[in-house]
Amino acid sequence: MTGERAQEADQIKVDLDEAARLYALKKYESCADILAETLETLYDGPQLAPVLHQYGRALLEHVIFTAGALGGDGDGVDVPSANEAVAAKKVDADESKSAGKRKSIHYDPEPAEAEEEEEDDDLAVAFTVLDLARVIYERILDMSADSHTSSEQASPKLILLTGETMEKNALIAELADVHNDLGDVGLETENFEQASTDYNDALELLKPLLSPYSRRLSDAYLRLGLALEFHPDVTRRTNAQPNVEHAAAILRCRLDVLQDPSKAQESTYFAKDRLSTLDQDARNYEIKDVEEVLKDLDAKVEEMKSTPAAAINQEGKLADPKLEEAIRDAFMSAAASALGETMPSSSNDVPVNDLSARVKRKKKN
Repeated sequence: MTGERAQEADQIKVDLDEAARLYALKKYESCADILAETLETLYDGPQLAPVLHQYGRALLEHVIFTAGALGGDGDGVDVPSANEAVAAKKVDADESKSAGKRKSIHYDPEPAEAEEEEEDDDLAVAFTVLDLARVIYERILDMSADSHTSSEQASPKLILLTGETMEKNALIAELADVHNDLGDVGLETENFEQASTDYNDALELLKPLLSPYSRRLSDAYLRLGLALEFHPDVTRRTNAQPNVEHAAAILRCRLDVLQDPSKAQESTYFAKDRLSTLDQDARNYEIKDVEEVLKDLDAKVEEMKSTPAAAINQEGKLADPKLEEAIRDAFMSAAASALGETMPSSSNDVPVNDLSARVKRKKKN
């Protein structure tokens, strides 16, 4: 590596570290700006996937932070198709810069309209880059599956821009996170069919990696259940309740293990599932928290049993605007309480991109 290339690599690492710091501080817009500028300097290749993922997530969180979960008037936004994302091998520099700085409004609308246009633009870009990250991770994993070389050579891996190596299980977990974020975009745009598909894909990827009492696994089932509740296909909506019930069953299993650590089973991949390492204070906190969450999940299940499915028109939209608003409020309230707000630092099995944080926020007046 030449001196100039080494200097560029060092600067990229600095920028990525700064983006991570800004994200942790919930300064999502500034984080997205840095990542957009970083993408402009990178060469095409699989190492783009984590940066694309981080960029898409930062844009998504910026929309949620500024507008509230499931914001908008219910009309949704035209999201680029997967084929369009695949065709864009690398985010166009000019488009990335414009999207990153979010100034691509070509007329002078009212302030509220401008804000909505800005949010829609961010969600469209977020979907595109997240779907491109998905394609890259799937190709890496598929290439190893199709390889006829030795098992060691065939094991998928990705060398990151930071120099670290992402092995197979880490790649699978990262792909699951990408699907999870794509599902969140689906919720934001009220595309419940797409959200259900991505949440289901995330769940299937995570199942072999998680312990049977993982909160992250429970979260995956809950996300899928809540998205299916609004699926345009009535037959698919009937699967909503079983998934929420499964989420509750997982937490009951967790509660059982917390009360008797000898029943603990180590996760195949995530060390954070190892409840046997918790001290007594952390275990007592977790027991109390899980019991509270279970009450809310059980209440949600009873609500789903007693409340008929919402009427949906041929376009997949809720037919009654007033009913739509009421269901949104119920959706946000149920999911927020179902997952709880905080966890102690000694218990790390917290769902990535926690749904409770996503669905609790209300639409701006």
